[in-house]
Amino acid sequence: MLARTVTALGVVMAAAALLTAIASIWLMLADPVALAHAIGGGGRQTLVGALAAVIVEALERVVRWL
Repeated sequence: MLARTVTALGVVMAAAALLTAIASIWLMLADPVALAHAIGGGGRQTLVGALAAVIVEALERVVRWL
C-alpha cells in the first residue's frame, strides 16, 4: 500500500515538474520580454503569475480544440 502511494506521489511530482519546465520553455520562446521582466524585476511572484497565465492559455486552447 505504501509503495503505491509513494509511486503515485512521485508521478504527480514528476508531472508538475514537467509542466513547469514546458511552461518555462514556452514562455521563453513565445514572450521573452515578459520572462525577462518577471525574472529581472518582478521576483518570484511575477514569474509564477506569468507561468500560470501560460498554462491557463494552453488549457483554453486545448479545450477550444476539443
